[in-house]
Amino acid sequence: MKTYSYEMKKQVVEKYFEGHAIRDLVQAYPISDERVARRWVQKVREGGYEALMRKGQTARKRRKENLEKKAKKKELTKDEIIEHQALQIELLKKLLELERK
Repeated sequence: MKTYSYEMKKQVVEKYFEGHAIRDLVQAYPISDERVARRWVQKVREGGYEALMRKGQTARKRRKENLEKKAKKKELTKDEIIEHQALQIELLKKLLELERK
């Protein structure tokens, strides 16, 4: 994913508010897509220019939290491990009984 500096985002949005068309700004600046610039404009409308800075930090924080949640889901408590092992033992006992018959 391509990243853009805060300064460039701010310049693009300021130019848009001055009356420049998004299409022209995307051609004048190294922006991958008109949708990217439109998102910046929307963020500024909703949260001011500071909203342009928060995106990267928020995305990184969200990604980190998601990874932590996934790691916690994979971790089993001691009781869960014991229960799982008890079920495995029962299954193995039944398989042995079936083999003996």
